Amino acid sequence: MNNLNYFRIFSERKLNCILLSFYLSFIIICQIIVNNNFDRFYVGSGSWMIISFLFSPIIIHFFSRLEIDDTRLFQQKSGRKVSLILYGVPLTVLLIYFVAYYPGGFTQDSIEQYGQAIGSQPFNDWHPVLQTLFAFWLPLAITGGCTASVSLFQVLVFSAALGYCFQTIYQYAGKNYVLGSMIYILCNPLLCISVIPWKDVSFAVGALLLMVFSVKILMSGGNWLNSFSHFVFFVAVFVFTTIFRHNAILFTAPLLLALFFQIPGKKFLTVLLAIIALFFAVKGPLYSTLQVESPGRRQVETLGLPMTVIGAAVRYTPYALDEDILEFAYKIAPREIWERHYRSGDFNAVKLRPESDTDIIEEYGAKSVLTMMFRCIKSSPGVCLSSLVKLTEGVYTVTDPHPVNIGPYIEKNGYGIEHSSTVYGIEKSSVGILSFCFLGVRVFVQVFFPQIFMFYGVADLIVIISILSRCRLNKLKDLKKILFALPLLAYNFGSSLLLTSNGDCTRFFYYTVLILPLILVIFYKREEVPE
Repeated sequence: MNNLNYFRIFSERKLNCILLSFYLSFIIICQIIVNNNFDRFYVGSGSWMIISFLFSPIIIHFFSRLEIDDTRLFQQKSGRKVSLILYGVPLTVLLIYFVAYYPGGFTQDSIEQYGQAIGSQPFNDWHPVLQTLFAFWLPLAITGGCTASVSLFQVLVFSAALGYCFQTIYQYAGKNYVLGSMIYILCNPLLCISVIPWKDVSFAVGALLLMVFSVKILMSGGNWLNSFSHFVFFVAVFVFTTIFRHNAILFTAPLLLALFFQIPGKKFLTVLLAIIALFFAVKGPLYSTLQVESPGRRQVETLGLPMTVIGAAVRYTPYALDEDILEFAYKIAPREIWERHYRSGDFNAVKLRPESDTDIIEEYGAKSVLTMMFRCIKSSPGVCLSSLVKLTEGVYTVTDPHPVNIGPYIEKNGYGIEHSSTVYGIEKSSVGILSFCFLGVRVFVQVFFPQIFMFYGVADLIVIISILSRCRLNKLKDLKKILFALPLLAYNFGSSLLLTSNGDCTRFFYYTVLILPLILVIFYKREEVPE
């Protein structure tokens, strides 16, 4: 790219280049903070801001020239053989995980939901009851109480959703792009959480289906919803996904805004009323019938970020804090617990200790905790900002991964759930070679390509670059397209402010891996052709 083109690109997309340079600078500055390089903060951040500013036009120029162009673009049908591959491959991969980790992974949350499903515990909306009914009670009821059916049911639903996704990508982006998408999703080491019946996985499947529906609605000019079955399925999945996670509204609300500009007025109003009616039917009559208990201690969960910041100051610079802040912290846990267990960016390390009393947070309330957080930042800006970045950087870091436990396990429980050496009477060793080979692929990807497959910050950066490269911010048509990326960005950056541990990033944001290829179809498709 010669000098003339460089300045022409900057002149034509000045705002886009500036916004990209600011975001790149933000990533680098956060890395400086987390590494505690405050002695070089101003020189380092200033230098990187200049470099980001100079390279932004080049990045935008490169990505603006990319497009999805395939000979099979916008074909109507994929054919039986192709459909068999697109649905069969993800099913095979997920069944390998199911066999390898039979009868699945059951964390503490999963054990509690299992207990609610079999009636040994009352329903409590701390874990969304609708997800408990769908992911636990339903398969257990169908199979007469077979524990493994919980993970198997999730695997079957997950693989069907992936097949539907791959079929849609093949239809609109062709065989080359769908092959890359399949490798990206199915070879991802994080896919093993598909056998853990978490609300995070149920939300990921729901978000994936909603994004597939959105692509179909966009490509068809809203006509996809004219089918009654499509209408019912969309409304049901939208409501279920919204309820499956308490913060899922950060994803579904922006998505509804994007669809507002794609669905004709009367049809959109019908969709909206149906969503509202079903939502309140679940939250009202259904939950009342099941006598669902309301979750308590919500402030403990929502105040994870300020508690993480306060914890950093208490752990590393207690001498700089006022007595009332130390008194508050030591009421939650003794001083030796903070000193021995607290890690920067991880309040869970203290919160989950048996010696800790998190009810103290509820007693003080959000206003007092937030006030103490700002006082801690004022007293100890270095350690506090470093802890803040370590907690939230999972959605924007492009260098260092967060602690990731990608091996499903079974929490100790009183229900007799444990790993087995047989799968429905068949020795696991009979599939050991296949599982070992697949494990080798996972390890290879995790070691050599972690940024591509496991860093959510890289995925978010690709989306932001795509927005600024493929869209002009002064054109209404492009602004409508940008709205389809808003659900991912709003959920990821919004939810990062609700974390209590950087280790939660793995499951919180796993859905990003699933919907990224669909978002890129929206931005890089060669042209809009009606379905």
